[in-house]
Amino acid sequence: MVTEVTLATALVLTENVAVVAPAATLTLAGTCAAVVLLLADVRTTHEWMAPECIEEDSKNISGSSTKLFTLSALTQAFSFSVIGDNKPLKIDETDFEEVEQHEEFVSAFWDQVTSAFGTTWIPDPAQTPTERLDYLKGARGQRRNVTFQAIFLMALGRLCYQMGMQAKWDPHHIVLEKIKKLTPVDDEFDAWQDGEWNQRWVNSMMKQVVDSKTGDPDGYSFNNTRENIEATCRELARMIDFVIDPQPAMKKPEAVAEPA
Repeated sequence: MVTEVTLATALVLTENVAVVAPAATLTLAGTCAAVVLLLADVRTTHEWMAPECIEEDSKNISGSSTKLFTLSALTQAFSFSVIGDNKPLKIDETDFEEVEQHEEFVSAFWDQVTSAFGTTWIPDPAQTPTERLDYLKGARGQRRNVTFQAIFLMALGRLCYQMGMQAKWDPHHIVLEKIKKLTPVDDEFDAWQDGEWNQRWVNSMMKQVVDSKTGDPDGYSFNNTRENIEATCRELARMIDFVIDPQPAMKKPEAVAEPA
């Protein structure tokens, strides 16, 4: 009996696996789809996707964590980029051919994402844990930087799928160069700027917070919903002058993102 899979490829149809372990190793126990195997391979080439940066034991990032995203958020975002759906373990066998056809374009897309946001997510690999935590607290808490949100990551995945469809999944298509336009400049990805809320991000990925005692508006919080993922995807597309086709939307409209 096979006990682990060490090579991630879209040609592996199904195996019994439990979780995406560090690097490209998968421990067998449940049902694994090609999307998850491909993600395990891609993770080995991006520092921000490494186990040191991904919370693999919880679906939430605590305020004292030095992790960037949860494994749940990363898997959903990657699944969106490959098959346009965020449930990679619930696809059927007809999707495996699709994964194989999209593999190279998707890998090229995430390479571009790393080029654009890699130094935002990991500004200095030599940071001490304390320095790292201070940096993340400032980005997530004080500035409400949207690039550290699960919604943002999943919106990137949705954008990849839209680009892939228009580029016919050609990994050398010029459309991928547009991602460079998302490279952060100054504080454009901060939802809280100079004492005011940035309406671009308020409108696309946040909801009003109301004081429970007075009933008065009390700022905004990030809202992990399907609608916000789509709205953020459209906003990112506008930022890079990419026109999203009105259809198709998410394959399974009922799917809602899990918080991270």
